[in-house]
Amino acid sequence: LQDRIKVSTAIDMTLIGNSFPPSSGEFRGDVRWYIDPVIGFLTSTNSALLANIYPYFSYVDNPRDISLSYALFTSPSVVVWDGSRGYQNLFDALLDVVY
Repeated sequence: LQDRIKVSTAIDMTLIGNSFPPSSGEFRGDVRWYIDPVIGFLTSTNSALLANIYPYFSYVDNPRDISLSYALFTSPSVVVWDGSRGYQNLFDALLDVVY
């Protein structure tokens, strides 16, 4: 059964220390001691790390720099550029932060 049963674990975005730009995303320093081994195990078993991404919380914490349309998937064009990648919504940017 060891090769047929997959495990996963879920994280929330409070573990993220840096989220901008998305390509510079990293976990907070104080959680690396336990999240790095978990990610290492999931990688070694080809299992998934699930991320609970809620753009609402990012928006509420920073409405001055995050537009509502960007948070609600309604922006008509790219809002954030990170190198050659353009983000039209906050969810996609946060997903790339974790990835």
